[in-house]
Amino acid sequence: MKVNENGGVNSVQPYKKATAYSKTEKYVAGDGRTDELSISSEAMELSRDRTNAVERERVEQIKQAVQSGTYTIDVHKIADKMARYLLGE
Repeated sequence: MKVNENGGVNSVQPYKKATAYSKTEKYVAGDGRTDELSISSEAMELSRDRTNAVERERVEQIKQAVQSGTYTIDVHKIADKMARYLLGE
């Protein structure tokens, strides 16, 4: 997301004051159109909790697979992603 110096982050319209517990990002396009996204503190916390739980679970699965010797690497998948990256896809 690009943030212009003109609009900045946390730009708030006078009739729409953001609370200290929310996050507001604003994007102003070159043609004057504006996109704005506000996320409440509750939504940020829920997202953070869910992401952390999913990441912890995945890390634990990988640890167990490495310890048991069953962790495998799909070399074809890695090669495919490397080729796509190098080709600019």
